[in-house]
Amino acid sequence: MDLQSEVRGESDNIVEKKQPILSLCIPTYNRKEKLIRLVNGVLANLESAAGNIEICISDNASTDGTGEFLNELISNKNIQMLKHSVNKGFDHNYVSVFAMATGKYVWIMGDDDII
Repeated sequence: MDLQSEVRGESDNIVEKKQPILSLCIPTYNRKEKLIRLVNGVLANLESAAGNIEICISDNASTDGTGEFLNELISNKNIQMLKHSVNKGFDHNYVSVFAMATGKYVWIMGDDDII
């Protein structure tokens, strides 16, 4: 089998990741407690939709411990995250989180939303 076939997933040894139906995209900056409430609310309701929903979080160089909270989520395969090393401004952070999405549909959420 050639390399292109393997990359396209035409090998029995390659597990192709299923495209999620929905990407929940959350841009954040220095709102750790609100982000924790939102993410925990989403995760509590995510089990029934396993693999169909992804959470994308873009942290705009927070200094309030948001990065440490995101580090705790690294092992969750339904969560993608980006941590900017310097504050890029709201617009850039918003576009960054949107660009992370791989779902068929995208829902941009505020980090202070409640589910």
